[in-house]
Amino acid sequence: ADTSELVRERIASEGRVTREDVERLKRLASLVPHPTPRLLESLRHQFAADVPDSAVLHLMNEAEGPAAQIVRLSDADVRRCLVDIRHENPDLEIAAREAILAVLLDSEPAAGSAAHERWSVAVQLQRLQLADLAGSTEDAARAMRALEDLGQGPMGSEVQDSLRLVPASTSAARDTNAPLASGQGHETPPSAERQRQAGVGPMRWSWPGLR
Repeated sequence: ADTSELVRERIASEGRVTREDVERLKRLASLVPHPTPRLLESLRHQFAADVPDSAVLHLMNEAEGPAAQIVRLSDADVRRCLVDIRHENPDLEIAAREAILAVLLDSEPAAGSAAHERWSVAVQLQRLQLADLAGSTEDAARAMRALEDLGQGPMGSEVQDSLRLVPASTSAARDTNAPLASGQGHETPPSAERQRQAGVGPMRWSWPGLR
């Protein structure tokens, strides 16, 4: 009887999830490379505490299902949400990106590993967006130079795919993304270490433990 009551309460709670609740979570998820349910729940708790926790489950059901390890939004959803949050609530975007960057910086993988390459892409993407929000062309250019360099390694396609989702307002990305998109980056050939890493197959994204 007790168990049945708990189930009914959970169903009732989930029934109170609104479309707006799910949309707010989508906006938070769009800021994160490969968001896990746990990280998304942490962002909900920090930046949308009034949204029911069951909204995370609703969003997962819209994506790849409740058992998925990653909450995958479509590219169209990511682009739309990034534009909306930047236009409507840039302060929220700044705070959320700073929190995401803090999680990343707390969990740097071993230098020289393929995991470190992917981690570096995620860090520089957050720095690029934060620099753009702050209006710092110098910091944005620095992040783009790092991404261009990373684009010559095994994460090249991931760098290109991620930059295609950057809002059009990010001037630094628009100005310097052409070499990456056309495949014409630095003329210097990749190092032996980069060539070795390039032989590594696609990796499953693994987020660190949260603070």
